[in-house]
Amino acid sequence: MARALILVALLAACRSTPPPPETRPPRFAILMPQGIEIQDDTTRIAVPRTDDVETFCWTSDGAGFYATNDDALIHVSVAGKRRVLTEGWHAIRFPAVSPDGNRIAFSGRQRTGEPWGVWVISTRPDSRPRRTVDGYGPAWEADGTRLYFERFRPNRGLSMVDMSNGETHPFLDDGRSAHTVTCSRSGGLIIFTRGRALTLFKRASSSVHELTSQRAYNRFPSISPGERYIIYFRQDPTGETHPERALVILDLETLEEQVLDVPAELAKFAP
Repeated sequence: MARALILVALLAACRSTPPPPETRPPRFAILMPQGIEIQDDTTRIAVPRTDDVETFCWTSDGAGFYATNDDALIHVSVAGKRRVLTEGWHAIRFPAVSPDGNRIAFSGRQRTGEPWGVWVISTRPDSRPRRTVDGYGPAWEADGTRLYFERFRPNRGLSMVDMSNGETHPFLDDGRSAHTVTCSRSGGLIIFTRGRALTLFKRASSSVHELTSQRAYNRFPSISPGERYIIYFRQDPTGETHPERALVILDLETLEEQVLDVPAELAKFAP
């Protein structure tokens, strides 16, 4: 009994441990036209055999990636070794690995004309995907119990699905369209695009505020492990911002921006 109580206390302490402090943006991966590149302050490493990748996420241990290439979901190591998890889809996009590293959620449709769905597959070999809910762009809750996703009906917005029973509920259901959602590792922050602006939800205070203006399209955010930085894609159709299309690293403490003038739309901080 005493051992069980100690274990419960240790698990609770792990869940409440604050993220490590960050003084500069950690390493991240960026999807260039020639494939995935890993970057930090001093190095830039190209990942072999990723020139066909369209969307990706890191593995939970940071040793590789789960990626999509139109009709397949694959695992690719940093060295370029590939393994197919599922293939033969009409379209497949935006993989998201669960916090424990055992499951991958993704957007997919198996046939032409089929509605987009959120699917989940085990990382074990020879696993079969399971359709969870109609929707797009999944993101895991920090404890793996729920998925956030973009719903299309009855109106566009963010919803969440309980992985234990499949029940869905709206998230910030204020009638405004929202998409490209991501959650921090601690579960304290949820960032998504609402309208054109990146929007931050702080769980501790249940507060919501916009991080960027509505002038430019700001989407595909990724939160650093220490939760100080985000990296996202910005596109300004007005032409008033240079460059018009860029990746941006935003310091959430100072709100200072670092603009990366690269031909890319998707980047992910390493776990």
